[in-house]
Amino acid sequence: ALAPRGRDGVWVGTEHGLVAVSGRGSVLPVAMDSGSRARVDAIAVDRMGRHWLAGADGARLVSIQLDEYGSYAGRTLFAHPAGLGGAAVTSLMLDRGGRLWIGTDGAGLHQLRALTVARLRQSDGLPKRNVHEVMGDGADGLWIAGGCGGLAHWRAGAVRVFLPPAM
Repeated sequence: ALAPRGRDGVWVGTEHGLVAVSGRGSVLPVAMDSGSRARVDAIAVDRMGRHWLAGADGARLVSIQLDEYGSYAGRTLFAHPAGLGGAAVTSLMLDRGGRLWIGTDGAGLHQLRALTVARLRQSDGLPKRNVHEVMGDGADGLWIAGGCGGLAHWRAGAVRVFLPPAM
């Protein structure tokens, strides 16, 4: 997982947690308050500079600060239990309204707003239960990529499905 970090750096999600990499070559792991070195499969940074991190253990909101020793320290502000709906989190996306969209491996797409969760499933029109990636469309909609080539576009509660041509 990757997310921009300032003008010349990047946040990198790894199997052992979050790492800050600068364009000058420094690599600094983020020490979490929980001591967790959990895998990070998705990263999103909100307008306030807070980080949403996600993986098999669910999604959590983290405040990351540079401490007096030049190391990064992460403090968990909010954690949602394992994987939302019992599935691992595969993708995160913050939309223009500040809502967090959370793709899962087997439990559809979730929207987190004001710490409440709404869910979009196959029964709501998604082509698959697995959501591998979610991306804003530049307006108020979402592109949703699922397993086996399933692609959907969501806007204003309506889902349009685009299936790959038969080969």
